[in-house]
Amino acid sequence: MRRSRLLAALAASVVLSIVVGLYAPAQDRTAPAAPAVAPAQGQPVALIDVGRIIKECRRYQSWDAQLKNEVKQAEAWVQTERETLKNMIEQLNELNPGTPQYKQKETEIGKKNADVTFQIKLQQKDFQERGATISLTAYREIQVEIERYATTYRIAMVQRFSAADAQAKQPHTVPKTLSSQVVWYNRHLDITDQVIRQINDRPNGGTTSRTDVGTRPHTAGFGPPR
Repeated sequence: MRRSRLLAALAASVVLSIVVGLYAPAQDRTAPAAPAVAPAQGQPVALIDVGRIIKECRRYQSWDAQLKNEVKQAEAWVQTERETLKNMIEQLNELNPGTPQYKQKETEIGKKNADVTFQIKLQQKDFQERGATISLTAYREIQVEIERYATTYRIAMVQRFSAADAQAKQPHTVPKTLSSQVVWYNRHLDITDQVIRQINDRPNGGTTSRTDVGTRPHTAGFGPPR
């Protein structure tokens, strides 16, 4: 039964790291909406809350929802494989140690365990790479929209900031607020709402395809290549 416990611990820790690695940062994206007021022509500086843009744009919400769904599929696959290994170990315990049948079943369990472990690591790497691709793609698209807006209104520089207030009951939000270089700002300098509106008004702003988020070419779900 020791192998079964080891596999269960491995599977649980890997899936948890996938979920936390991809989606825990999204919990720190809550912020109050800034007034949707156009900046003055030729103002030197504007502010942008990239976290709010990623959270509120339909395009990026769609990508996030798709990956979350595939993580759920991954969790289901791991659970199925854990049950399979558990059954194989129970069958092993019914055999007499040292017999050819026992050795054969023991070998099967070892191979199955190694294969599951490999597939979990492979899928974890895939999720991490696709998450990075999504983040980079979204950030580059946001940069393009900011450039369009800044050019139109002759803004000299756009600085990134977070409008979210630190919460005492959420300690992880405090260091970010205390280290922010923007201590106070005129609300009219925040162009986040305008950029969100630009992205959502784009063609395909609210939809995406699987290829947009870097789907694995060999399988639509979790597990070994087909």
